[in-house]
Amino acid sequence: MRGSAGGLGGRQRWVLCFVSLLKMYWRIKVEVSTRRKVMK
Repeated sequence: MRGSAGGLGGRQRWVLCFVSLLKMYWRIKVEVSTRRKVMK
């Protein structure tokens, strides 16, 4: 890993990680809502 590769590369990696976390959170949220509907 190169720390002096520029802040842009690190930022891009951070954004990708953040997007993946958001997708996971959204998927869990949808699953919970659908399960509640099924239980009703």
